Amino acid sequence: MRKRRLLTFFLAALLLCGTAHGEGFTLRTVSSFAGADTAAEAYVDILKAYEAESGNMVLDASAVSDEAWKTSVLNEFTASNEPDILFFFGAGADSAPILYKVMPIAISLSDIPHYLAEFALLSCATAEEQQACPRTLADVPASWFDAMALIRELYLMGAFADNADATFEGASTELFRTKKAAMQIDGSWLASSLSDANMETTQVLPVPLRSGAGASGCCIGGISMGFYLTRRAWESPRRDTAVSLLSALTREDSLRRLGYTGLGGALLTSAKEMMNQRKMLSPLQDAMSKNAREVWLLECIPAVASGAMTPEACWERVMALHPFGE
Repeated sequence: MRKRRLLTFFLAALLLCGTAHGEGFTLRTVSSFAGADTAAEAYVDILKAYEAESGNMVLDASAVSDEAWKTSVLNEFTASNEPDILFFFGAGADSAPILYKVMPIAISLSDIPHYLAEFALLSCATAEEQQACPRTLADVPASWFDAMALIRELYLMGAFADNADATFEGASTELFRTKKAAMQIDGSWLASSLSDANMETTQVLPVPLRSGAGASGCCIGGISMGFYLTRRAWESPRRDTAVSLLSALTREDSLRRLGYTGLGGALLTSAKEMMNQRKMLSPLQDAMSKNAREVWLLECIPAVASGAMTPEACWERVMALHPFGE
């Protein structure tokens, strides 16, 4: 799925003391700073500046973060062809297959049905139920079925655009930006696509609770993506060069450019008011295995919304894949 960026940054145990890099090395990088991401241009500029200053070359293979991109990155590791520097998901189900091939260094910079799925759960489940990791279908909280039923109800009410199951996120964001859609379910990074004028007429609203239940004092978020230095680079003659590039990417000025969210005006005010004293819960999808998550989000959610699949059939399919282990 696409990357998630918090309004703050976290740099984990990175000490760069007088490291010198060699001349003429070529480094390979992969990230999700691409497409319409407003940080994409900044990322390219940082790499170009590094090349000019160091005399080294960077071959970048960044692409928009979706399931295809995620799979391609994991496949490169499987083929022992991983890059030197990687911007990928933090320690969790997404990154589990590659964690033994990367070095204790990360920075958080906290198409896409997971927003709706996660917020539907937040609307119906208690905090404990939202964080549950059931091992069998019988252990799935009743609120999880309610959440899927809620998505179907919203669909029948006409809450979504007619092409909701076929459009892309960029197009739906454009509808919101041009005020052809009244609301959008998204995260803090949405602000990077809004003008100052739009921020003055946009407010953050909490997820409504269904029938008075749900995690009323909570929000969804957390550290989800960061930079990695691969063991392949660390154990090669390129070590110092790779570390110097990582240092350039994680300088304070670079972090501001790559993680800029730019909330302002009424949007910032409403965000502060809503977030005050709310408990942060991690997304359910982060705890799921890759196969189960893809079935839930990419197959079940659209099918449940359209009525082609029942909430019961949805969770039966997902749980058959043992999303949280045997």
